[in-house]
Amino acid sequence: MVDGREKGNKYENAICRVLSVWLFPDLDPKTPIEHLPFRRRSTSVMPIEGHWNGAGDILHRPDLESRWPFCVECKHVEGWSLDGAFSEKWPVWSWWAQAERQAARAGRKPLLVCGRNRKPDYALLRAEDAPWLAQRLQVVRVERPKHPPVAIVLLGDLVKTKVERLSTA
Repeated sequence: MVDGREKGNKYENAICRVLSVWLFPDLDPKTPIEHLPFRRRSTSVMPIEGHWNGAGDILHRPDLESRWPFCVECKHVEGWSLDGAFSEKWPVWSWWAQAERQAARAGRKPLLVCGRNRKPDYALLRAEDAPWLAQRLQVVRVERPKHPPVAIVLLGDLVKTKVERLSTA
């Protein structure tokens, strides 16, 4: 049995790498995790407070403050599928609510990255925060009563979007 904390740490490190290469396409993909511009909140590599900005599971270097609008929450959990997105009982909605709360406290936009073993990772963000998504990517737009519309996109597709678009998000 895999330790859940270890699994979560590996997943968050992998997402830090994906976000880093997205923001800095020339970054060597083999750059050690401690030298990436994104870092998971809990790390023994270096102290977090005072050195990194953000909220949620993924923090960013202070010099990215104006370029990075998101508060990132990560979940790597088995037992959910995209088919449930139109149900209020979909487990991802509780993760999304957590991402929204953290983003609101930090004054940022929520970005939820979620995945499962041997399946692609998905990104959820408010549809209003990224209207440019639907222009080029396959996006599932979910509208729920009393909630702003949410865009669901493959993370691999999202990171193909030019990062300059983030400033208009």
